[in-house]
Amino acid sequence: MDNVILNSYSKIPNLNVSRETCNDLECLISMIQEKNKEINIISKKTDEKWAIRKRHVLDSAQIIDFVDLNSNTTTDLGTGGGMPGIVIAIILKNMKKAIISAFF
Repeated sequence: MDNVILNSYSKIPNLNVSRETCNDLECLISMIQEKNKEINIISKKTDEKWAIRKRHVLDSAQIIDFVDLNSNTTTDLGTGGGMPGIVIAIILKNMKKAIISAFF
């Protein structure tokens, strides 16, 4: 994995994302780019990988401090484009694995 990508995800305080999380987020970015050609998910002005990473993924990830990590569900209502819900779901998926394995 490119160090530029890893470094960009480390810019959020208190968010220590694993390589798996970075891979999942990069996959999301690729899917957004592909679907954005067909339907307008995000602005054409921000559909470059670096822009999606910075403007959409990193911005969405910042709310992780407000998510109850003890809860089994988190709800994202009507934000459009799936953000921040999908980004948070990806981060939580990999965090919960780490949290669960820490208890065993």
